[in-house]
Amino acid sequence: MIRPYSKTRWFGILNYERLIIMLFSLNIVTNTSSQNPVIPPPLPLGQTQVECVTNLKINKFTRHPSDNWKVVVSGPDEMTQKEIIKYEASTPNKDPFNTYNWLLGNETPGPKGFVNYWNVTPLPGPFILKGDAYIPYAKLPMLNDDFGTTHGDATVIENNQTSGAIQKDVKVFFRKDDMNYNDDKLPNWFFYWSQLYENELDVECIKLYDPTSNTFKPSDNLKIFLKYWDKGPFKWPPKVNSSGGLSSTYGECHIASSIPFLAKSSPSWIFYPAGPSKFGLLGPKNDGIRYCCSTLPPTAERYIVIGQSCGYYFVSKTGSTDPEGIEVLSETFFHELEHYQIMYENWKDGYDTDLDSDLDGYNDEWEVEIAKSSDYKFDKNVNDSYQIKYSVGYNYEESRSRTIQKNYTKIFNQVDWSFDPTNKIQGKQWK
Repeated sequence: MIRPYSKTRWFGILNYERLIIMLFSLNIVTNTSSQNPVIPPPLPLGQTQVECVTNLKINKFTRHPSDNWKVVVSGPDEMTQKEIIKYEASTPNKDPFNTYNWLLGNETPGPKGFVNYWNVTPLPGPFILKGDAYIPYAKLPMLNDDFGTTHGDATVIENNQTSGAIQKDVKVFFRKDDMNYNDDKLPNWFFYWSQLYENELDVECIKLYDPTSNTFKPSDNLKIFLKYWDKGPFKWPPKVNSSGGLSSTYGECHIASSIPFLAKSSPSWIFYPAGPSKFGLLGPKNDGIRYCCSTLPPTAERYIVIGQSCGYYFVSKTGSTDPEGIEVLSETFFHELEHYQIMYENWKDGYDTDLDSDLDGYNDEWEVEIAKSSDYKFDKNVNDSYQIKYSVGYNYEESRSRTIQKNYTKIFNQVDWSFDPTNKIQGKQWK
């Protein structure tokens, strides 16, 4: 027999069902909250916030497994000069629907997040946990300082979240002999290495002659330039000379003895060594003294020529320890600069023909002193000009410059970020 429910029993059942409904409703709210996380506000274009994530780990981000976190910006030919980056990350999350994004640049604190500097591009795309990518040729920067580890934080981000795994100190290199993206008339090595000499290009100038007061006056420093040249004897590879050996020209100083005569209207002048230089034109007084202006126009020769050969090696190379690449450029630059230093040493107080009896470009007192203190027998009454090959002046300047250049061979090796795909003249930081 079924007994009817009492009011008390019905009340209890209803309360029990109400409790179940409340719990069920609570569960729905809880699940709804987990399915709809708070979405962070959008970030500026090209930036992604990065925080530490424990379930992602970068195992590889490199040109080759043996290269130890080194990558190279690709060359101008998209078909044949892509520098492949092998990337790989691991995670316990094996969800096939997960998406990934790889960036290379700078992890920055605060709201800026991650700056994607190098625009790493997937091959063929999209990014996955393990695959290939490259840095486009157009990402070649303006400054040598941007290579190496300057923008070398690699990150992989999962599902477009605001966090990712970080690998610090990835080194970025450029292909040494490609023509530069920013100036296609210059090879990468010259475009970037020439920047390293900026502090050396501001040199003291000899005193200027002021014709109004008939006195020599101190002048501003002289700003010189580096000029790349890949023609004639400066071209690489070297030519075979008449004796059967290799011959190549690496540099040439166009400051000390090759500044041409300038406009007579200039307010200040340098008394300049006469010598046999073809640029030694007569000054406005027409008294046999040569002049040139301190304020040099763009057409004036105030530069050091750097030959194409400076990106390779000296033809006198005898072994693997001889200078190569950036070391050749360093030695060449300081060799040529020493020629200017010799001129300045002679005429820092201004050039005067009364102090140069034989008009060979050397101060009489300086010639006497060098003749006493060395094996180079200068004679103040004999034309010892450097312009005469194998003269006393030529032999002295070349010997002194070659000695000086050896003090600077490795001065910039630590900032050589070049890479040679042929592995013949490999960059100092790649080795």
